[in-house]
Amino acid sequence: MINFKKKIISFLSAMAMTMAVIPVALGFSCVLWDNDLTGYGAENFGMINRNSLYVYYPSILNAMLNSFK
Repeated sequence: MINFKKKIISFLSAMAMTMAVIPVALGFSCVLWDNDLTGYGAENFGMINRNSLYVYYPSILNAMLNSFK
């Protein structure tokens, strides 16, 4: 199960980079919408804990940030 989770996060990191590069190349802004919810389900994909500033998925966030370099 851990390897599956790593593969999913790796896939999401690559997708995040693509989803950031293409709009910017076309002149659009790219925004990370974080609903601060974690857990299971479609609406629970928080990236950053706003109280502790802990980043749950740093590879995804870094992929997006690196796409602007």
